Amino acid sequence: MKTSTTKWKRNLFIASFIIPTFLFFCVFTMYPAYQALQKSLYDWSGMSENSTFIGLDNFVEMYKDPIIWQAIGNDYFLVAGKVIGIMILATFFAVALTRFKLKSSGFFRAIFFIPNVISVVVIGVFVELHL
Repeated sequence: MKTSTTKWKRNLFIASFIIPTFLFFCVFTMYPAYQALQKSLYDWSGMSENSTFIGLDNFVEMYKDPIIWQAIGNDYFLVAGKVIGIMILATFFAVALTRFKLKSSGFFRAIFFIPNVISVVVIGVFVELHL
């Protein structure tokens, strides 16, 4: 009997983390993406109430535009450059702080780690004050 209660409490604990995250994901990511996809299938000015269903014509017109391909290429270039640059810098700092015996390495480790801690603390304080 104790195992059943313990398992139920464990599952409830896990669900208390998964369900709110899933709800926030659905409300703030999936629903807006669905609305954007739905609106992209209509010819609509954005201001009037009149809209005409045109299907995939907006996408066909977009892919015929040569500027979209340049924009997509620029986007991939920036994303790849940012990821590679951040990984190189992060590796450099990690090696420098662990391999070299610097007097201030503890200080720099704390400085690099503080943003991770601050976000959790701010969310915790916010939830505590509003519940």
